[in-house]
Amino acid sequence: MHYKIILPDGKLRGFCVRASAEYVKRLRRYCHMQIQPQKEFTRRRAPTEKWIGVARAGRSLSSEQFAEMIQAFAPDRFVSFFIGLKSPAGAWDETLSLTSAELSWDLLPVVLLEQIYRAYRIIHHEPYHK
Repeated sequence: MHYKIILPDGKLRGFCVRASAEYVKRLRRYCHMQIQPQKEFTRRRAPTEKWIGVARAGRSLSSEQFAEMIQAFAPDRFVSFFIGLKSPAGAWDETLSLTSAELSWDLLPVVLLEQIYRAYRIIHHEPYHK
């Protein structure tokens, strides 16, 4: 699996840089992860790419449901998560909510990385906590 987390300014600060790097490192055994800046919505979609918007108003999933969604993606699929980008109507295949709380744009990628990591631990029947 190949994932991209697309951020509006692409700049993580302070703790969020270290936390994101830790989750990307942990995820290496399961998938390829990339965090990429993008100022505005201008990308073209690859035929095998799924686009998921991340917004408070999106669909909320339990950890188990999120793991089922991750597992349902084909192994050669590319999945891009868009955080904080305005898009044309209908651009996303799906919109997910990570929390009902209002979080900074720095922290949302960390929460998303944690959820993806947790999903892979569930899929592989591995304990979450070290």
